[in-house]
Amino acid sequence: MVYTESLAQKICQGLRPQFQTVKVPQLLKDLVKRCLDADPLKRPNAGELNKILGNWFDENTGSIKKDTEFYRQCKEIKDVDNHKLVLSSQLHSSTFRTSRLLDFKNLPEPQNNPSQE
Repeated sequence: MVYTESLAQKICQGLRPQFQTVKVPQLLKDLVKRCLDADPLKRPNAGELNKILGNWFDENTGSIKKDTEFYRQCKEIKDVDNHKLVLSSQLHSSTFRTSRLLDFKNLPEPQNNPSQE
């Protein structure tokens, strides 16, 4: 539980994922940043996410490809690396793989990481 509470405190203090070891389209980075904003009112809702992700999926799969900014960003990454855009993750051995309520007392007020603004 110490690991989880410590991580929660770091997130409240502005810890956010970094995309330094994997190439990711800038539009996706921007969407992730919005989803992780400390202010919940600035985060996209489920309907907006569904629409954005659905459009990106349609733009980049099958025979119907559209000339959009997201498609161009994905194509640029594929061309540079000469392989498919693949996001992978490695899970820590003690990672929880199910949702659960984490009820911590005395967490700091959530804030965004100023270096990522």
